[in-house]
Amino acid sequence: MSVPYGNVRVTHIWGEEDAKTKEVAEKCAIPNIVKNHTDMLGHVDGVICVRRHGGKHLEDALPFLQAKIPAYVDKPLACSVADARAMIAAAQASGVGFSS
Repeated sequence: MSVPYGNVRVTHIWGEEDAKTKEVAEKCAIPNIVKNHTDMLGHVDGVICVRRHGGKHLEDALPFLQAKIPAYVDKPLACSVADARAMIAAAQASGVGFSS
């Protein structure tokens, strides 16, 4: 059972550092730790991408945007204009919410 945040429940988490990801999952009562961020596809109805390196955000967000899953991407949105445009285009093509 995940801890609800208003009408939102955080049910899945992925991170680059296994120990830190497990710590956050335990602290926040997030029941599912996945090995790859795309393992969440089909299990979530929105994502928050918070990797510290903006150059990774396209890789993180694009599969979800293409699957019509809304995404919030932490700052910086991207490290290139091309990556930013690709995320915006994917969100527009899918008709889903997208913010940073």
